[in-house]
Amino acid sequence: MLRINEIMKRCPTFFVFFIAAFIIFKPSLAVDISNCTQINSSGTYYVTNDLYGPSNAPCIIINSDDVTLDCQNYTIYGPGIGWGILVINETHSPGIRSNVEIKNCKIQNYEIGIVLHAKNTVIRNVYINGNNIANSFGLAVRYGPISLIGVSVTGTHVGASIIDSDVAIVRQFASTSNRCMELNGI
Repeated sequence: MLRINEIMKRCPTFFVFFIAAFIIFKPSLAVDISNCTQINSSGTYYVTNDLYGPSNAPCIIINSDDVTLDCQNYTIYGPGIGWGILVINETHSPGIRSNVEIKNCKIQNYEIGIVLHAKNTVIRNVYINGNNIANSFGLAVRYGPISLIGVSVTGTHVGASIIDSDVAIVRQFASTSNRCMELNGI
């Protein structure tokens, strides 16, 4: 069996590239989420069970750039008020985040399913339902560009409101039993 120093003598170039790649690319570790939370660091986050949001705050707040939130088809249940997921920069005005992806989520019983103050955002395979509350929104999006892919919004006052976005890519978007859609600045 070869020892480390023998391997290094035989393959020094490999180890230099390996260490350089590790330092340059900094592999991100996935983080499991089992409760409502605030995300303050870049990375990939996986919801591991259904979540039940509080009445005084969004269930998930994304306060970082370069975040992927994968609900793995679990549901975020709301108390009938508030927001399910909020993406915002709480430390700088105007509060814009970038490079956020939210996918495979089911969101129910909120005034607003997802609130985005972000650019370069992707919402993929998200189902927002049961928000039959006066003046409710499935999605409230400010800034952009944004991609809505495989999104379904049912039973809200406004299916989606997208403002101040220069580009919106919408594919396989279903908006049923909603009163309207709002698009401004696209």
